[in-house]
Amino acid sequence: MQNKIKVKSVGDVRIYEIIGDFTGGFAINGKKAMKQSIRLCRRKNLFLNMECMDRLDSIGAEVIKTQKGMFEKCAFLTHCTDVKDMISSREDNDDFAIMEDQCEVAQFFSKEFAMRSIANKNYIEQRKYVRLYTVLPLNIKCMMKGDAPTELFAVVTNLSEGGLYAEFIRSKEEDCAREMMNPYDLKLLQLEIDLTGQGKLAVAGKLVHGDINVGGIGVEFYDLNLMDQQKISRWIASHLQNHAEEKDDSV
Repeated sequence: MQNKIKVKSVGDVRIYEIIGDFTGGFAINGKKAMKQSIRLCRRKNLFLNMECMDRLDSIGAEVIKTQKGMFEKCAFLTHCTDVKDMISSREDNDDFAIMEDQCEVAQFFSKEFAMRSIANKNYIEQRKYVRLYTVLPLNIKCMMKGDAPTELFAVVTNLSEGGLYAEFIRSKEEDCAREMMNPYDLKLLQLEIDLTGQGKLAVAGKLVHGDINVGGIGVEFYDLNLMDQQKISRWIASHLQNHAEEKDDSV
């Protein structure tokens, strides 16, 4: 596997996806690349996706350590026990939260992912419905002729009764969406939205905005029944009320 670092942002979170070995000279060069990307695109929070990292040495661990001081909130995700042990065993690791999966990442950065990104702002939706900037786990099934459906994970950063805008955490799923999804194909997507406190909601949707190059997709709900529409409406209304109360308390 070729060593590489992929960089993207969701909301106010900078995401570094480290692939292969993060050791020796590559780790040192990676530090320079990270520093430059921070300078070009400032974010206040950091997520290190190390699911595809094979090996980490003391040099790579030190590079990761230096990143913490540049961000307010930091987390990492890895399924490699050796990598996890090397980072979590450091005495100065208190500021790094260890994530188990993408749903936990979405929960940890619930406010930070919801902050308006360029991609989210570029999502143009008819103002027929009230929109809420939020973060909800989303599972997408994309149906292809003759093939089993491809499942992708994303986070909903913009929700209304009429549709949603979702952004991808993993570059692998973002690349897959780029290859498979086209607004002009008019194919239906099967969506499962995790409405916090109300359980999961399964609905169909069609792609209406798919500039994956800026990190996300806009989906319009298709043939949404009245019960599901009311469920979304109540969820949005309750969270708008919570946001208003939080704002009043901060004054």
